[in-house]
Amino acid sequence: MGRHQGLNPLTNLQNLKYLHIGSSLFVGSILPLSSMDQLVILYIENFKQIRDHQPQNALINLEGLATGGSLWAKQIDQGLNPLSSLKNLRYLYLENLISLENSLLPLLELKQLVILVIGYHWSKNEMRLLKENLPELQYGSLFHDELIEKFGSRDKHN
Repeated sequence: MGRHQGLNPLTNLQNLKYLHIGSSLFVGSILPLSSMDQLVILYIENFKQIRDHQPQNALINLEGLATGGSLWAKQIDQGLNPLSSLKNLRYLYLENLISLENSLLPLLELKQLVILVIGYHWSKNEMRLLKENLPELQYGSLFHDELIEKFGSRDKHN
């Protein structure tokens, strides 16, 4: 894919089920992915210009989503609200992701989650709330109480 084409060439791959897109400093929108409704697994890594993940809402068959920064750089996102409509998600990796809304609460809608991997900079109370209210959750960051206690942020109302 060339710099000027963005993700548009991917729209021809309507039957694609698994997609990993590596780092890009030039792609400004994931809107072309919204027409790929057969996707089951999507991994978007280190897309610095993308802050709005609303187009992911159309990917109703997604069971696995990984998005975030790289090992060396954080990814900034508007918020996690768009994820709440992806009811089939079972695996969610938000690696090195910073949300401007700074809330995990939209993830409470993802009742099928089995694995959730997030950083430990989120609210301690929200991390505990997710662990208590996601019935299928079995693995991931929320099962490391000692790390949550050490690195999790304090809630404003504590």
